[in-house]
Amino acid sequence: MPMFVALKYYLAAKRDSVTSLQTFLSKEYACYDWTRLGLFTGSRISEYGQSKIPSGQRYASVPLTPDAGIWAGTSIAFIASDFTFYDNRARLLPAATCRRSDATDRIEEVHIRYRYDKSRDNFTVRKYCRQPSAPFDPIIACVNILRRAHLLSIPPHEPLGQFRNLQGGIDCLRATHVTSIMRMACRLAYPNPAHYMRIHESRIVAHSNRVTAACCLKAGGATDEEIAFRLRWKPGSVPTYLRECFHGIGKIMSLAIQGAMLST
Repeated sequence: MPMFVALKYYLAAKRDSVTSLQTFLSKEYACYDWTRLGLFTGSRISEYGQSKIPSGQRYASVPLTPDAGIWAGTSIAFIASDFTFYDNRARLLPAATCRRSDATDRIEEVHIRYRYDKSRDNFTVRKYCRQPSAPFDPIIACVNILRRAHLLSIPPHEPLGQFRNLQGGIDCLRATHVTSIMRMACRLAYPNPAHYMRIHESRIVAHSNRVTAACCLKAGGATDEEIAFRLRWKPGSVPTYLRECFHGIGKIMSLAIQGAMLST
């Protein structure tokens, strides 16, 4: 959480040196929106950015195989039609609602269609409601993502995860971008190089956000089965993501000490 907060303040400070629009369309802001949304979706990088791009292409596409059906050749990462918005009376809202200044007041729920992920659960839909009391409201992130795509004139069939580079062109968000920005956020949040997070900064990668989503759910009391359902994983893979950390060890040790005292 301190890393996300540090990134938020970094973007606020950046608006003082360049225009608000430049900041909003930047790589850093795009990463901020996608990674904070990832706390709810648990998305792997290929769902919103590019891990590997085939030679001669701007973004990765669904393989041209008969099994892919109508999706063959389309973007693996999210496109605009994967986001559907509804108001507080469950009425469908046009995508253009995201461009309104009162968008976050009008939108109550977003339905996100997950694209090709090499499993039998391709193209499943998950529903997310407004969370105004939470540190990050998924609706705000979604509105920003669609609004940025409109400002960048991204075609409907192209990935939404794009930004304006320093040369004025448009690039797709990549795993290396996410990794570098989150490591920068780590340095901002923990300026002391002796801090645990700084010592292990090199272990922060784009995939870390997926692990964070699982850890947040577990800390909130979700079972492994509930985590697997929410993040579209196989239940057996959840323990792999829930790696032991110093917080977990502390709780385990406390239980062990209590048990030892009861046995004496």
